[in-house]
Amino acid sequence: MLCLILALFGTPARAQLPMPAPAPASPSEASPEVPAPPEHLSSPRRTLQTFMEAVPQASPLRPDLETQVRSTLDLEALNPVTRNERGAEVARRLHSVLQVLEVSPSELPETSQEETVVVARAPSGEMTMTRRPDGSWVFSRHTVEVIPAIYAELVSQGKISSPGQDMPTMLRSSFLGLIAWQWLTLVFLVLITAVLNRVLVALLQRLGNRWLQRHQFQADERVLHQVVRPVGWLVACLVWMAILPMLQLPETLLVVLLFATRFLAASAWVLTAYYSIDLFSLYFARLADRKDSRMDEMLVPLLRRTLKVTIVVLGLIFVAQNLNINVWSLFAGFSIVGAAVALAGQDTVKNLFGSITVLLDRPFQVGDWVNIGGVDGIVEDLGFRSTRIRTFYSSLITLPNAQLLTASVDNYGQRQFRRYKTTICVQYSTPPEKLEAFCEGIRELVRQHPHTRKDEFYVYVNEMGVSSIDILLNIFFACPDLSTELRGRHRLIMEILRLAAELEVEFAYPTSTVHLPKEEKALPRPAGLTAKEMTAHEELGRQAARRVAILSDQASPS
Repeated sequence: MLCLILALFGTPARAQLPMPAPAPASPSEASPEVPAPPEHLSSPRRTLQTFMEAVPQASPLRPDLETQVRSTLDLEALNPVTRNERGAEVARRLHSVLQVLEVSPSELPETSQEETVVVARAPSGEMTMTRRPDGSWVFSRHTVEVIPAIYAELVSQGKISSPGQDMPTMLRSSFLGLIAWQWLTLVFLVLITAVLNRVLVALLQRLGNRWLQRHQFQADERVLHQVVRPVGWLVACLVWMAILPMLQLPETLLVVLLFATRFLAASAWVLTAYYSIDLFSLYFARLADRKDSRMDEMLVPLLRRTLKVTIVVLGLIFVAQNLNINVWSLFAGFSIVGAAVALAGQDTVKNLFGSITVLLDRPFQVGDWVNIGGVDGIVEDLGFRSTRIRTFYSSLITLPNAQLLTASVDNYGQRQFRRYKTTICVQYSTPPEKLEAFCEGIRELVRQHPHTRKDEFYVYVNEMGVSSIDILLNIFFACPDLSTELRGRHRLIMEILRLAAELEVEFAYPTSTVHLPKEEKALPRPAGLTAKEMTAHEELGRQAARRVAILSDQASPS
């Protein structure tokens, strides 16, 4: 019975036990705090006060105030291409409407728990503010949409004056979708910007020439014209961008014109920077020529190419951003393509590091005679991707800079001394006295030469060849380049030829004697020498050698 009672009443009893209280959430699990809204948008009253004070002062010269005005409006529904211009137009019209309706910031609450607050009402619609998730208050999207209708209603009532309202009837007539005064304004805008472009380019060209002459720098006028011409386009585009929003053009036409104007303005910026690099490169190249620094001659072209590539890449991003294209989202979307491009661009990165290595280590300079991986020639140019070498048979070899990271570079242009080794062959009939005089004369020529090393040279009778007595000539030229070395060789060789003519020393040529057999009776061979006769001949040779050695010691300078 006890078990039955426990079975019937025990389970409900357990169900009625209180559940344990949940553990308090840790600070890391708490919901993140919402950042406080900006002070000037913290309430409907603050937003309206900011709007009414900033609109009259906002202009292209005060972009901070223009940004502040746009922050009070919900412009997400507008076309991204014309959002800034349409936003400025909506702000001006809304400001005029609020002034006519005599809406004061004090009429709006300082705090409100509602999500929407009515600012003012008109027959064409009501103007409201909405609270965003971050707590800031802005004029609603509905307000931005109804402002043109409210503004047109007040204009028709004569409470607001609009552009063209006071013009003659003929100028207010419509033609091909535009009002006559709009057509005239566009034509006048084309003419005035064309004249402004020409005048500005001519003025900048003259000022640029004066500046270059003041700095004693002569540049091609075409280079300077390439720099100043985009500046004229830029100023013309800025004039168009300032006036177009005031013409109240149709949305489609305004989008097209603003798109084209922004594209031309951004392109003009990029072209000005691009061609300015050429002008400054010429200027620094002339300075490098004055300093006679071959390293600067190599550095200036490389920096010019690098800066041009950088300007092109940044220019494309700049143009895209001015056209309201989100470049970074495109990069994120093209991650796979970017990985493929990165793999394909490995060689380009290697070439870039190769050029940086050359600039830092300076293994060679422009004009040096080098041998890189079997490529022998004169360095003509160090580029962003490759190095150009002019061979001695006048061909041009393009060597990728990536090879410079691993290849051995033999720089003949950095030699302190240039060795010249040759053999002078004289006839066997030349007396030893003339040989001594000839060798000493060559030594004196080396001492008197302006480009030879005086502390280390060798001029000695070195070998008895098949058809000549060979004199070794081993000297070193102290020359900065190959041209000076060749001139030094030419001078020394011509002096050696004149010395040989004065001393009557004849040069030997490879010769050979051919003996033809004769049919004669062979003579009997003489009997061999006795030991006593052989000893006498040997003693005679030793005595002659001693006399020659004594004479050589007396005649030799060392």
